[in-house]
Amino acid sequence: MSSIYTYTVLRYMHDIQTEEFVNVGVVIYCPDQKILKSRITTFSRRISSFFKGIDRSVFLVVVDGIKNEIGILAEKIFLPVMVADLPKDVLTCVSMAMPKNESVIQFSRQGGGITDNADDTLNELFKRYVEKYLKERIRQTRSDDQVLPILRDALTQKGLSEYVRTKRVSSSLDEHDFPIAWKNGKWNLCDAISFDLSVANDIRGKANRWLGHTFNLFKNNTDYKLYLFLGKPSIPELSECFDNAVKILNQIPGNPSLICEENVSDIVDQIKKDYDQQEKGITDNN
Repeated sequence: MSSIYTYTVLRYMHDIQTEEFVNVGVVIYCPDQKILKSRITTFSRRISSFFKGIDRSVFLVVVDGIKNEIGILAEKIFLPVMVADLPKDVLTCVSMAMPKNESVIQFSRQGGGITDNADDTLNELFKRYVEKYLKERIRQTRSDDQVLPILRDALTQKGLSEYVRTKRVSSSLDEHDFPIAWKNGKWNLCDAISFDLSVANDIRGKANRWLGHTFNLFKNNTDYKLYLFLGKPSIPELSECFDNAVKILNQIPGNPSLICEENVSDIVDQIKKDYDQQEKGITDNN
């Protein structure tokens, strides 16, 4: 017989302030079938890859505690003396089992539907919101070397590949090889930064590393113009973190030009303009 069910997704909230999370489990409630169950992933490398420094033992204690509390409540609410006063939905059940607090485990807004078998539905929801979610978050990443070809290909299409070169910049504290550089009065330097990562902390950390790196390179050097070609996150939830990363990069000395990958034509047009000016200067001198 078809029955109404509600469910909620459990989220491991690594940082309450930034609200970074990964889906780690599902709770389903189907009163007609007398089912209140949870299915939660065990600690895995996938989860630890999202959050550096996560404590495995703490994670397992929290997860086991949730499973136990849900199990205890399930036994209680389906007793004959309780059936007449069943909770109305899964979030009511969750609040009864675990009063809302600042726990590392938070619960999503509830969903629901109709099912003939709540156990099968729980497994389907787990695959959709946990297993598939974790796989997609791992897959949706790109390295700097995967973002740079977007710019190189655009330069090739405009016949500008031979105009640019690699340029090493050194200071007393640091050095860097910029893969795309061209000269028009002063050296223009460009490198690609991929923020297409799976964790907000990694995006923020990468932006801060580049800030420190370029500060060491350009603090007392105004002989260069810096361009940074940015790969954006594929995960929509990380768009705000990317915006914050851009704000961090804007603190780099020398007013750098930050160009997102969808605006690749902007930097290509600038290089073409500089190339034309240089060619004109050579022609005029001749």
